[in-house]
Amino acid sequence: MRLLVIEDDKDINRQIVAALEHAGYAVDHALDGEEGHFLGETEPYDAIVLDIGLPKKDGITILEAWRASGRMMPVLILTARDRWSEKVQGFDAGADDYLAKPFHMEELLARIRALPVADAWTLWGGALWRAALPCVAVMAALGVWTMVAVFSGADNGALDIEGTLIANVEQSEQLDPMTQIQ
Repeated sequence: MRLLVIEDDKDINRQIVAALEHAGYAVDHALDGEEGHFLGETEPYDAIVLDIGLPKKDGITILEAWRASGRMMPVLILTARDRWSEKVQGFDAGADDYLAKPFHMEELLARIRALPVADAWTLWGGALWRAALPCVAVMAALGVWTMVAVFSGADNGALDIEGTLIANVEQSEQLDPMTQIQ
């Protein structure tokens, strides 16, 4: 599992990276918001630990930009800001979890283990599906279907061509790929 830690305190950054690497994670790290935003925008991470109070660009702005561009990797906010209104702001920006400093390293590790695992669909924000939509629209207009596209997620769920959730991948395999959808 590949993680990104964006924390401006060098000692805390170093300690988190060391603990995550010891736990078996591959870890990249950044000390400011500008570098962290760039890494999170251009690299496929399974999860990100994000401080809010960063130099150059704050964590909430970074998270909002990622979500607006379709980047849906799990993000755990780790910050000294612990007022309920700041937590709400973090969740509203798209955070999956929020941990206030000071913290115990074991709790951080447990929260990272509990984050949903990002898959290729989530990491790239469904870019494949968005790119395929014009082709799907043309095929639907012409009534020509040669296959049913199925995208499976980490929960073994899948989406059929109409975007309907199928209970599990095994059910989706029962679909006849030559079926014409009316």
